[in-house]
Amino acid sequence: MVSELPVARDTLLVRLLGAGSVLKQAIAELQAPPAEAPERRLALPVLLRLALTVPTDPAQQTSDDQEFLMNTQDIVETWRREAIQEGLQQGERKLLLRQLRRRFG
Repeated sequence: MVSELPVARDTLLVRLLGAGSVLKQAIAELQAPPAEAPERRLALPVLLRLALTVPTDPAQQTSDDQEFLMNTQDIVETWRREAIQEGLQQGERKLLLRQLRRRFG
């Protein structure tokens, strides 16, 4: 059973398949590794897709849906901030390259 797995980084992806407190803890742990960690790179897109499949109308959400959204809210927000930061950095790099090309050919 997933709930019997030890709380360790090497079991994180499997524990994300759990439910209730096991899932909640695994989602919280997913924020700890750096953004480029394999666990985050694999699991984050799946969690984001799942969050997007939950009905936006609270009347249509099950209690599991609501719990999932509450548990993933922080990690989705973290991902959003990281994506915005990455976009800004890419824009700055492109601007710098364009300026260097104009100046030095």
